[in-house]
Amino acid sequence: MEPETTKSRSKFLRVASTLLAIAAVSGSSLLFYSRRRHTQPVAQVPTEFAVLHLDPFVVNLADLDQRTFLRVGIDLDVPVSARTAKPAESTTSTSLIRDTLLEILMAASSDQLATAEGKRKLKEQMLQSLNARAPGLNAREIYFTEFLMQR
Repeated sequence: MEPETTKSRSKFLRVASTLLAIAAVSGSSLLFYSRRRHTQPVAQVPTEFAVLHLDPFVVNLADLDQRTFLRVGIDLDVPVSARTAKPAESTTSTSLIRDTLLEILMAASSDQLATAEGKRKLKEQMLQSLNARAPGLNAREIYFTEFLMQR
C-alpha cells in the first residue's frame, strides 16, 4: 500500500497546486479588472482663457531692399491664473514674449506675409515659438488686431 498512497498523495498535491495557481491567477485578474473598471478618469478642471494685449510692433521685414516695414498689433489667448484671475502673464515676462515675436517677425518677408496663407503660417510659427520658449504661458491662439505693411 505504501507506493499507491505515495502516488495518490503526489497526484492530490499536483491537482491541489494546479487549482491553487488557477485560483490565484483568476483572483488577481478579477481584482485588476474590477479596479480598472471602477476607476474614473481624472476630471480635468476647465481652464478659463483671457486675452493678453500687447502693444503694437513696428519691425523692418527681411526684404532685400530693407525698406519694407510692418506694424502689427497682437493679442494672445492665454489661461487665466487661478490666483489673480488675470492672464498668465506673471509666469512669463512681457519682454520675453515681445522678443520671441520680434525674432519671428523680423525674419519674415513681405511676400510671405502678403497672403492669407502666409499670415496663418506666421501665427502658427509664433504660437509654436512662444510655447517652446515660454512654456508657462500656454498660449492657445494669436490674434492680429492690426496688420499694416508698408513697402
